[in-house]
Amino acid sequence: MKKIFWNTVIIINFYLILFFWYKNSNSLIFSNNPGDIFIALGRLFGLLAEFLILIQLLLISRFSSIEREYGFDKLINIHKKVGFSLGIFIIFHPLFLTIGYAKSNNISLVKQFLNFQNSWEGVLGATIAFIIIILISIFSIKKIRSKVPYEVWYFAHLPLYIAFAIAFGHQINTGDMTNSWAILYWFILNIIVFLILILYRFIKPLYYFYKHKFIIEKIIKENKDIYSIYINGQNMDQFKFREGQFATLIFLQKNMFFHHPFSFSDAFNGKNIRLTIKSSGDFTSKINNLKTGTRVWIDGPAGTFTLQNAINKKYLFIALLGIS
Repeated sequence: MKKIFWNTVIIINFYLILFFWYKNSNSLIFSNNPGDIFIALGRLFGLLAEFLILIQLLLISRFSSIEREYGFDKLINIHKKVGFSLGIFIIFHPLFLTIGYAKSNNISLVKQFLNFQNSWEGVLGATIAFIIIILISIFSIKKIRSKVPYEVWYFAHLPLYIAFAIAFGHQINTGDMTNSWAILYWFILNIIVFLILILYRFIKPLYYFYKHKFIIEKIIKENKDIYSIYINGQNMDQFKFREGQFATLIFLQKNMFFHHPFSFSDAFNGKNIRLTIKSSGDFTSKINNLKTGTRVWIDGPAGTFTLQNAINKKYLFIALLGIS
């Protein structure tokens, strides 16, 4: 039922955006001037781009209500697809506006583009946001992404938050969301999404960090390439997870201060957490350098690869040899 709810929320907001666009751009839509039609479509692409940005933020927010219904892996796949669609709208937005105003002003595309940068308030910042989003979209292409270390890929996404903030400021200063009801709706929608993101992506793991005070209890070498890390802390009986779930961790130790996802390799016992990690990359090859007593930041649990979410009674069990 919650899937239906969230799908309905997205559809309603999509039509609300179309409503405000049509209400404020109808004179352009039905104009005999081809330039006006391009301007109207450019405005629409801008609104839809901002809407997709909000969906992207919601998809990565770790909002438990959504994650339980769709599953983390499915959300990540949706996030990738929406990201490339966002890139298309981001390109069409300035392109159609430049074409439209160039036609209306009877000047070249280059001259109109430069006029935007020099004379229109907030456009230069929006151009910077545009460049950031496009670069990250290119950076996320599978062939390029596969050649980039996880740490570089992760930190390269952080400027997106700056780009999104700039895009929001641009939207409320120009276009179809500047009227009273439209700007109120746009503020409420953006504030709700950003509050969810801040609460679940940052405040929740920070709360767990101080509540449980996670530390590395011990490290056991299972064989030459595999290590089991036991994490202890306070109130461990209240940090509950299911077999098959994972968490994203940061080991607060020099040269290990990176954001990485790992699966739980032992069932919940209320005493400690076990992660079993194979040395298979730049980061995991340094797992043996971890020291007991190191503080750990844990963002999780996440994932729906659990028996409770299985849709049939056929299972495949895999045994890992050499792990006690």
